[in-house]
Amino acid sequence: MQEHYTKFNPGIKGVKIKKTYILDNTYYVEAVRTDKRPMCCDRLMNIKDYRQVRIKDKNYGSSKVIINVKKQRYICPCCNRKETGSLSFVEKRHSISKNVLNELNYHFRDIKSFKQIAKDLGISLSSVLRYFMKLEVKDKMNTTNTIHFDEFKGNADKEKYQLAVYNEKRELLTILKDRKSKTIKEYLESQEVKPKRVVIDLFMQFRNVIKSVLPKVEIIADKYHYVRQMEWMLRDVRIRLYNQDIKYKKFKKYWKLISSNPEKLTKNQKIRIDELKSLSPIFKECYEYKVKFYKLIKSKTEELFNKNLEVLICELEKSGIKECLKLSKTYKNWKEEIKNSFKYKVDNGFVEGYNNKIKVIKRVSYGIRKFEILKKQIQLKISHDVECIFDPTC
Repeated sequence: MQEHYTKFNPGIKGVKIKKTYILDNTYYVEAVRTDKRPMCCDRLMNIKDYRQVRIKDKNYGSSKVIINVKKQRYICPCCNRKETGSLSFVEKRHSISKNVLNELNYHFRDIKSFKQIAKDLGISLSSVLRYFMKLEVKDKMNTTNTIHFDEFKGNADKEKYQLAVYNEKRELLTILKDRKSKTIKEYLESQEVKPKRVVIDLFMQFRNVIKSVLPKVEIIADKYHYVRQMEWMLRDVRIRLYNQDIKYKKFKKYWKLISSNPEKLTKNQKIRIDELKSLSPIFKECYEYKVKFYKLIKSKTEELFNKNLEVLICELEKSGIKECLKLSKTYKNWKEEIKNSFKYKVDNGFVEGYNNKIKVIKRVSYGIRKFEILKKQIQLKISHDVECIFDPTC
């Protein structure tokens, strides 16, 4: 095909460009290295011969850029030592320029697969993987008074769950390989600045191991998880009644209305709820507990919240309904942590948002088997200011 000459200039230093042309949507740059002879045996080396190297530079728009450089090989007239001239824009024995490697570092922070990154930059998939594996990402040390623990399904290295740790500035500190007590204990002991408060979900193992390492720490229950316990109680009652008799079929039909916040219902929705409560005294009693609970979490003072929480637990215990008894036991076991939640007004809401992003990272990658790759992917894509060492000589 015909070559089309162009004024395109890649702006590289240390070479003299002879000509530039475009062929098949690819820019080709023919250049010669500027002759800078090295010293040997206290004298300049002589030119022995030339070598032609082909270097992939970063794309210009949607077009590839290939630089063909003719560089010198030198020989010492005294000791016959040979040396090849170096280029400032590419590492020794590499065919990918430093510009591409810098672009690669930014692409690793975008939510895309390795295959897509290779396609965007016009390099091989193996090159992308090789540079990624040599990229070292450092964990952040905690410097705040509050940290947040939350698990997610990573399915890496034969472990179903991994544990993400964040600080109160909503920064990702690290990803733990599993949620085992030994792993959590080692992490907490490694921190120079010990946290004063830890936010967790209602998982007994987390509370036990944190208390064993940090006896004076205040544990805070995540609001979403203890609110969900109330919703689950009402859900279990609704399902049990529906399975007992067909006359309760409306409990299935209006399940979404039943699970809605009672303080945000419209007039017609409240009428419908009254109809459902008239079907069963058990459902009516349980729904009243939900109404009281939502008023409870809107309490104006800490003392009022603590007092109403105690009253609610007692009422649940006296109800005699098995689902309410189960809920009262849960709230009783986590009473202090729930009170701390209202006291400090912190929760894991932003953490759940990051969990959704982790799911997207896994889905784009079609699953990640190795934990080290999963951890590095999450750190790069969630913490854009994470400290990393990119070694282009890998």
